[in-house]
Amino acid sequence: MPIIFALFLALIVATVIYFLNKILPFSICPVCAGVSMAWFLISLAVWLDWLLFSQYQLAIVILMGGTAVGIASQAEKKFPRLADNIFLFKIPIIFGGFLLAYWSAKQITLGSLLSEAVILTAAAYVFFVRKNKVNDFKMNKAVEKLKEKMKECC
Repeated sequence: MPIIFALFLALIVATVIYFLNKILPFSICPVCAGVSMAWFLISLAVWLDWLLFSQYQLAIVILMGGTAVGIASQAEKKFPRLADNIFLFKIPIIFGGFLLAYWSAKQITLGSLLSEAVILTAAAYVFFVRKNKVNDFKMNKAVEKLKEKMKECC
């Protein structure tokens, strides 16, 4: 039942974010927020002794893994130039996220909760709040090639 509770909590958060997006000046991925906030809130409840660690540890780690993959996916969209080589970009983010999830869920402490809050806040800012200031170099290269072809043609 802990996974059902975790998924239901994620669905509630995702629904709230979906409606908040209609009034916020920026847009947040409801699924990203739902999954991340679900494991964070469950971890907080475990730390506060409201939920049993032994019952919720697996649900927490599954959702944390989803967050790691989600961060890699959002990073790939935000920084397409860096995403060309999965071994230098996507794999380190995902595997690093898995290691952080393992470390964080091994024993939930105030330090791990604070670290998680900082990481989630930074990721939310970079991927959803901050305007994209990074040039899409792939697009620029394609545009330059088209310009050259047009010069040759005419």
